[in-house]
Amino acid sequence: MSKIIHTTGITGFIGRNLLPALLEKYEAVINHKRFSSKNRYTLYTSKTKKDIDSFDSYKSSTLLHLATHYNPKPKNKDEKAEIHEANYLFPKNIASGFEKVISISSYIQLLENEYQNFYSETKTRFNEWCEPRVDDLVKIYLFDSFGSGDTRNKVVDAFIKSSIVSENIQIPETEIIINLTEVSEIVQGILDSIDLPGGDYSIKSKNDISLENLAKQIVGIEPTKTKIIKNGSAMNLLDKINYLPENIYGKTTNSDLTDQLKKRFYEIKTA
Repeated sequence: MSKIIHTTGITGFIGRNLLPALLEKYEAVINHKRFSSKNRYTLYTSKTKKDIDSFDSYKSSTLLHLATHYNPKPKNKDEKAEIHEANYLFPKNIASGFEKVISISSYIQLLENEYQNFYSETKTRFNEWCEPRVDDLVKIYLFDSFGSGDTRNKVVDAFIKSSIVSENIQIPETEIIINLTEVSEIVQGILDSIDLPGGDYSIKSKNDISLENLAKQIVGIEPTKTKIIKNGSAMNLLDKINYLPENIYGKTTNSDLTDQLKKRFYEIKTA
């Protein structure tokens, strides 16, 4: 196995958690940056981090492609253009130089076209571009994630922040089920995927939970005036998945979801 791996998106939420684990497995990680005309790469080792303008001395056969711009609800043409550049044009220009590409995808990409959003479409378009051009394409589909250092304000953190300041939490009247996976378990799944043959895989925990039960768990952590308000309706997307790829989830901690939510609650409260 090469002692070097190339990445995109290593500075994002999952990437920041993944990097220390990669550096236990590899001597160096080369991250490709989107916005730089010179010093377009960052070299990470266990001892150093520095920007470099060439990776000729750090070649590898494997690229691990994480999300480089997350925006599922673009507001205008400029935001759409940025999503297209970040999640299709940018990785496409890189991937052709590698024998193996591990593409981290969203479970939304498993849905029929009518349920896709522009973000998921660009991610799928990249995978489709890779199919005939990359010898070994590993596609990993992720579900809802949370954990230390998350800045995306996704559902877990949004509910926690509301509970801390006693703001009401609004959820749909229809029952919506999501699947929650703590980031350390996603990291382990991604590490395991590096040695897998090309194909489709998923990292889906056993934590299927309704938005209502999630809100109740979070509101119950500490006394709060937060109320859970039901209003409107939404679609339960997990029900729309007709095909779930092989699940490579492996639990890495003894903590259950309740303990993980409490840990995240107090991280946010004391930040």
